[in-house]
Amino acid sequence: MRKGSAGSIVIKVLIIGVIFFCFLNTGLYLISKYTENICTQQVQGIITDFSVRTQEETAVDNGIYSGENYTRTFYKYIVNYEVDGKEFSAEEAETESGYSKGSAVTVFYNQEKPAVHYVKEIHKDSSTQLGSTAFIVFTLFPFVIIILSFIGIAKRKKHICEAC
Repeated sequence: MRKGSAGSIVIKVLIIGVIFFCFLNTGLYLISKYTENICTQQVQGIITDFSVRTQEETAVDNGIYSGENYTRTFYKYIVNYEVDGKEFSAEEAETESGYSKGSAVTVFYNQEKPAVHYVKEIHKDSSTQLGSTAFIVFTLFPFVIIILSFIGIAKRKKHICEAC
């Protein structure tokens, strides 16, 4: 095996992972923006049920372990709403926004397909997160291209030097 081949494999896997993460998050951001654009009608919905999940995390400040742990709480809601006499029930994606059973929320829906909807109150923190993720993606993507270019240049120089 050539010297340094394991390191180049790790770099390639890391770069592929970053690219995959970038495309995945950009796709999720664009889907959420598309849903917001097509869902122009609104109606009151009611949270009829929810589940709670907690996750233990380690506190890190500027990359330094602080020695403290904390618990994050995530909620998953069932929201019922009615459009033109037809009832819809939808399970929302997990969020950190806390609401109680029976809370009224505004449901934005697509007039042509009322099952296509979003609940802005529940997902206000996730859309902000997606917006910042999209910014990071558009910042990281050129960085990944630069790294790939440098790797290609280094390989060409190595081949040229070996030929000498």
